[in-house]
Amino acid sequence: MEIYVGKEKRIANVVTEHWSDIKGPDRDWPERHEIDTAEIMESWQHCFIIEVKDQGYICENAGEKAVEFYGFEKKTCIDNKYAIDAPFLRLYKIDAVIDKLDTVIESKCPINEEEESESVKMRQVLLPLGNKEGITHILGVITFKLL
Repeated sequence: MEIYVGKEKRIANVVTEHWSDIKGPDRDWPERHEIDTAEIMESWQHCFIIEVKDQGYICENAGEKAVEFYGFEKKTCIDNKYAIDAPFLRLYKIDAVIDKLDTVIESKCPINEEEESESVKMRQVLLPLGNKEGITHILGVITFKLL
């Protein structure tokens, strides 16, 4: 497998390219265990992995910048009771995060979005991970600048 260090300047593109290479042309998504954080180490601080459970979404792991923006900590349950003083939640409601995660599960497709407002400029990519039965995790990448 190729190392992506220095190959791509946009962090979201580096992670998306890694995901796409692992997935290959014949699958809809790679499995969770195939994601090698060492391959995307320079981007990892902006990444998070959400586990999809029957009872909701659980943060499995998150890099420093993702924690800074969303406030997600390891084993955090992401539901409508989630509340922490994080930049994203000062701008939006947690329901916006849950809606995006739900969209990935329902559409079975990645989400790539950019947004710019008076207070933040952000880019986010949400990539499905799973097996033949369905999506088990979501790999996310968030880059942002508070204005």
